Amino acid sequence: MRYVIIGNSYAGISTVEAIRNFDKEGEIIIISDEPYLAYGRPLISYWMGGDWETKHMYYRDKAFYDTMNVNLRLNTKVKTIVAKMQRG
Repeated sequence: MRYVIIGNSYAGISTVEAIRNFDKEGEIIIISDEPYLAYGRPLISYWMGGDWETKHMYYRDKAFYDTMNVNLRLNTKVKTIVAKMQRG
């Protein structure tokens, strides 16, 4: 099966983990218009104040996406969605 997740957020990461619990081989693609891995937006003020290092802002590191076999497409905007239902 092929899964496409739009948005690389905590919800997207949780979706990847849920999918991998029941489908170890399916293709997972995450598309995000941001150039960064998923990060905690509320932590930006701490980072700007110098209280946090950049690496502590990310929910998961790059290895997570590699381990979960996720095709991560950063800096890519989704313009339209065309859903096609496929039946076995």
